[in-house]
Amino acid sequence: MRQYGEKFYAGVFEQAFSRLTLPDFVEGSDANNLYNNAPITGFTFAAVQNETEFTQYMKERNIVPMAIGTDFDSPVVPFAKEGIRYAGGTIPRFKTRKEFNEQDIRKGAEVASYDGADAFRMWAEDNIFYTNEEHITSHWNRQTWLRHQLVSKGQVILDKTNNPYGVTGIVIPGNVPSENITRLAGENRWWTDSIGGNQGSSSSIPESLNEIADNVSRRYGLRSMHWEVDYDTAKAIVNHDSVISALAVIALTNAAVATTAESAIRLMKWDARLEALNAILTFPIRVIDHLAANEKFDKSAGRLTKQELNSFDPNVIVLMPDGELGRIVPLRPIQVGRVEHFANFFDGRGKIVTKWDEYKSVEYMEFELTATPVLDMPQYMYYLDFMGDAGISGVSASINLDPAVLESTASAKTVKATKASKTEE
Repeated sequence: MRQYGEKFYAGVFEQAFSRLTLPDFVEGSDANNLYNNAPITGFTFAAVQNETEFTQYMKERNIVPMAIGTDFDSPVVPFAKEGIRYAGGTIPRFKTRKEFNEQDIRKGAEVASYDGADAFRMWAEDNIFYTNEEHITSHWNRQTWLRHQLVSKGQVILDKTNNPYGVTGIVIPGNVPSENITRLAGENRWWTDSIGGNQGSSSSIPESLNEIADNVSRRYGLRSMHWEVDYDTAKAIVNHDSVISALAVIALTNAAVATTAESAIRLMKWDARLEALNAILTFPIRVIDHLAANEKFDKSAGRLTKQELNSFDPNVIVLMPDGELGRIVPLRPIQVGRVEHFANFFDGRGKIVTKWDEYKSVEYMEFELTATPVLDMPQYMYYLDFMGDAGISGVSASINLDPAVLESTASAKTVKATKASKTEE
């Protein structure tokens, strides 16, 4: 007959933390170690701040002005300041939660009854460890999704689709100038019905991309830029007749094994075709292959289901400078209570809290991160709406970096992130 001691039905936390503390688990998490210092493409974590508002700065990447020729005793006009305040908003908060209920505790105890005295502790430690990994990764996925939405749409809006159980109506502005958005119309559209569908009779993908790239390069003297596009859209691009024809001209000397040069190109793998296309573009195309997911209650099925979302808008291709695009601005987490109940992730930018409800016999962990990506160079982001109906957000007036203009129109150029009431399904 088995003998059960008082620790047999102890909670998950009591078992797991009998040997290791919560910070020990977090520090040992592969997710925490992997993501602590790894930047999201074009964005790095800024230092934590106490203010709940973020500030967007306009940084210059164009040609440095030449020195001014003057008389020996003449004053000189200073260069315009770099990083002039342009806009701001409220930093959104994101949370995840893991619960261990009575059923979980009894499951661990049952494991212990068959596998020995230390089995429950090991089971509890594994649960805490993998909970850390899953929820830290969840926050990283959210920040990556925010980045791709901000870059591909010019703003982020949290709604019932991408934030089904949280607040809706939060807007994170990118403040991309409307003049930087090119919308194709009529038969110049790459496709006239759907991506990969009927092609516009006058459409030419290489010409469209190079025309914008060459103009931007001449205007700002930028020589290091790239296009970003969604994975599925990239595959449709390299199947477009204008791309096949352009590559066929280059491949004519190697087409002996095929009936025509174009048929030879169509036999190539899509990524090989993309590499060949990049060779004839002013700036190369980089593919964004990132899917996000949300859990949503399916009333017909009576259970939670996962809904996959494209992080990068498939209806647009975006030209941007290589390297720095902006920052991920985090709010300093506040800890109230006993120190052993808290741990941090992302180098102190995120907070983990352990709590319990003795009456309901429920223990839970909450992972909290208040942070958002912020574009610091929206004036160098160029958008090609190749079907003419992408939901790209741009500011109506051209951005003016003159400090006097900024000061006189500060109220009009400060954008606050708006927050609506919590939405319930």
